[in-house]
Amino acid sequence: MLDLDCFKKINDQYGHHAGDEVLRNFASLLQENLRKEDVSGRLGGEEFSILLPDTTEEEKLCILSRIREARAKQNLDDIAPAFQYGFSAGVMTLGQGGSIGLMDWMKMADQALYCAKKTGRNRDVLYKNMTSVTGWS
Repeated sequence: MLDLDCFKKINDQYGHHAGDEVLRNFASLLQENLRKEDVSGRLGGEEFSILLPDTTEEEKLCILSRIREARAKQNLDDIAPAFQYGFSAGVMTLGQGGSIGLMDWMKMADQALYCAKKTGRNRDVLYKNMTSVTGWS
């Protein structure tokens, strides 16, 4: 699960047209930086999801890092001068929860995402590591 950081501020400061451009930009960024077997989509608002089949947790974090680096290298002056944005991610590996349903799996990824937001934004949190992040158990 991925969520654009401070999206309301983007809309408030630059207008809803800029917010729409950011959403399109991020969707394109995902498509350009994922493998052909990966699937991405917008869940709603500024929240996206990516499915990364047959990847280890380390590989998932590398993919997210690659996306974040590509994002940082972009020139977004067409949205606004010197404009930048980031995203937070919650990572849940299907196998780590045993036999769980899709909704529970997504809920766990969302909890990890919420932890990433609350502990600094523009970062990734693995669901299994939430207990090692200060203030989370």
